[in-house]
Amino acid sequence: MKKIIFILIVSFILAGSSAFAAQKAKTKKKKQSPITINANSMQYLKDENCMVAEDNVVVKFDGGTLMADKIIAFQGTTSEGKQEFSRIVATGNVVVKTPDRTLYGKKAVWLKNQKIIRVTGNPVVKEKSGHEIHADVIKYDLVTQKVAFEGKAKVKMSISDKNDFDITGF
Repeated sequence: MKKIIFILIVSFILAGSSAFAAQKAKTKKKKQSPITINANSMQYLKDENCMVAEDNVVVKFDGGTLMADKIIAFQGTTSEGKQEFSRIVATGNVVVKTPDRTLYGKKAVWLKNQKIIRVTGNPVVKEKSGHEIHADVIKYDLVTQKVAFEGKAKVKMSISDKNDFDITGF
């Protein structure tokens, strides 16, 4: 009997560690594609080390697209001495499209080192399923592809006769 219990415990430990390893491999850091910015008007401000883009701004990044009326893209220097965008501030009719959801707001801040996009200004996230969540602040995690909410939140969802809806995707 003790031998069976020992085998079951070892089996559960191995199953748990293999699940952990699989999750770790899934979230393992992959090489990021460069960010591309397109707009009707762009200018580089050398003293501020940033680029200002206006009118029909489209920013493409790994896993999505950010659109806005105006962005300011700040540059930083990596440990290898390479210049890259470290923060992007988007204002006016902000839309962030990802594979599973779309976020809307008046302002968004993309922070490279935190790997998030923080949306403010009456933000709302709309899921492909039709669910909507309004909050004071909506944060999109670029690594996990999940959203988090700060402050008050209001959910709008339709429930049918089916009991298989899932809100764990947020």
